[in-house]
Amino acid sequence: MRTPCHAVLKTLQTASLRGAVLLLSSCTLLPSHRHADGDKGKPDLPASRGWGLLTDPKVTGSASISPMAPGAAASGMAPASAEGGGLFDFSSVTANSTQSTSRIQWIRSAMDATEQARRTGKPLLILVNNRNSPPGQSIESTLVLQPEFKKLTEENYVPLYMDFSDKATADSDFYQAFKDRLNVRGYPTVLVTLPDGVEVMRLSGYKNENEVAYMLKLRESVASSQRAIEARRKRLLPGGYRAWTDKKGVVVYAKLDKADANMLHLTTEWGTTFTTFTNRLSAEDQAWIESERAKRQPAQPDAS
Repeated sequence: MRTPCHAVLKTLQTASLRGAVLLLSSCTLLPSHRHADGDKGKPDLPASRGWGLLTDPKVTGSASISPMAPGAAASGMAPASAEGGGLFDFSSVTANSTQSTSRIQWIRSAMDATEQARRTGKPLLILVNNRNSPPGQSIESTLVLQPEFKKLTEENYVPLYMDFSDKATADSDFYQAFKDRLNVRGYPTVLVTLPDGVEVMRLSGYKNENEVAYMLKLRESVASSQRAIEARRKRLLPGGYRAWTDKKGVVVYAKLDKADANMLHLTTEWGTTFTTFTNRLSAEDQAWIESERAKRQPAQPDAS
């Protein structure tokens, strides 16, 4: 007797999702208890790889499940060109991965959000919610609607929304495993993490009277995130990392891997590799490149 096509597809899909969970549990991801403050206030140096290691068929539309290399481009990333592209052009990053929730353009794909965080260097603000729950409805109708919340989020974070009232999310083994990795035990849970997943702040549960206190904690988390990033950068200095600025004032912390005639190959502090044309950098950075080249040129023999 023939097996119906839909049954075969369902079996394959289930097998793929189980594979994603197995891969998630076997990858070297950060333990859920790690915090940006570390032991005795000294942040650990996180691994360069973060959560952007997996592909989820329900996120990417692909049935393949394989690790994503630190330098893999996010979906929709345009190749670098002399006029645009590269790390300093975010016009096409996650262009199809956002959905308007209240007044914030939340990213719904965990992969896209973490990849964007690693590219921009911004911390993640993760809202794990179920809008069918009274606390979930309450945070949506108060805190999330506040203009100050929107401004704070858009200026300082990459916003990721995981809505478990959405059937596709609730049925996804990937997102169930990701929620467990975040150690989420109730709705809503608000987390601030560094781009590699190190936790900076956590807020669990919500009542209308929590709005002012939550905003205070979120403002504090901006400074806490920056302190954790600065501490990490100090530990990266011996590896050749420095701040790079383009002509528009965009700053990226990265190390130079190779310099061609007019192209630079760099690795960001979060492990993402990229290339950019030298003439797109600030005058100061271009001068630094030339000085480094001069140091490496062999000395000319004395004509006398």
